[in-house]
Amino acid sequence: MLGTLAIATLLVGIALSCFLVARRMGRLLGLRIALGIFAVIFLARGLLVVPFLCAGQREWHTPAGKIVVTGEWFATGSLVVLVIGLLICLGLYQTRSKARSLDIGSALPR
Repeated sequence: MLGTLAIATLLVGIALSCFLVARRMGRLLGLRIALGIFAVIFLARGLLVVPFLCAGQREWHTPAGKIVVTGEWFATGSLVVLVIGLLICLGLYQTRSKARSLDIGSALPR
């Protein structure tokens, strides 16, 4: 319960930081650096699913034999975290400068 509350608080803080960076409010360098660190952490955590899926493993054990990863929840959680990391990276790229921004709106069908 406490772990879930801590993760939820962290995600709310990241969402607020993303909002402030997107609206260009206040000093952004610290927030952009923090978001970049979170994005790298989330991408690394999300990419943990690749060897899991390629090897077809369903359970990972510690050297003592305790199961630390089971079933599809690991893959699902990793994919969610990977998507969050990718979205943060895209947002940081979009707010970097107008000259380097992707025009996502023009890519959508009309």
